[in-house]
Amino acid sequence: MSPRRRFDTYASNTVPSMPAKRNDLKMPIQRFGTSAFSTCLMAIVALAIASKAGAQDLFDSGTTYLAYNVWFEKPDVVWSINYKKGRRILAGTQVTDIRIKSGRKPKIRFSVDEWNMDFTIHMQKKFHPGLTVVDLANRLFTDKPLDTLTSGFSKLEKECVEHGYIRPGISREAVLVAAGYPPEHYTPSLELTQWYYWTSRMVKSIVGFDKHGKTKDSLL
Repeated sequence: MSPRRRFDTYASNTVPSMPAKRNDLKMPIQRFGTSAFSTCLMAIVALAIASKAGAQDLFDSGTTYLAYNVWFEKPDVVWSINYKKGRRILAGTQVTDIRIKSGRKPKIRFSVDEWNMDFTIHMQKKFHPGLTVVDLANRLFTDKPLDTLTSGFSKLEKECVEHGYIRPGISREAVLVAAGYPPEHYTPSLELTQWYYWTSRMVKSIVGFDKHGKTKDSLL
């Protein structure tokens, strides 16, 4: 599998609520010494800053690209399940201004400067059990442009990536770049011999693999 960008910073959008009454505190504030009070204050300030970090750039160095093809109908509402309809952003497209928002409605925002467009991917948690929005970002972005992403791919595999379809005879790695990751609620492991994709909300398709790890089916 190709290396992905690592987003090691994760911040929740929620700040733990303080007790409603001072009497609820186990230790009265008067007992804090100067050092302890300063430490507590610094922790509160740090937490407040961290709570906003989800809307800040989490990756500022180097050049970042999409690790796989992404489909969209509205740039501000791109679903993490990656329905295969609408327009398509080609894998290896350079992206900038990456922002991650965690919390109840996690999102990943990024810009494609060559299109002069901003995009927002909405994470559908029910389709990604066990994953965080940072996990999603780590596999969505890479430091590899298209020619490096597809290095070692066959001619057919490169065509599948370029045109956004699956044809029999390509590898798992090529499927990931051409179609993205299959949602985990139906495909909990990439070692499985059948991967499930959604071409639309109501249409589910299967991509099967033979004993050599090559696709047996077409998609799109």
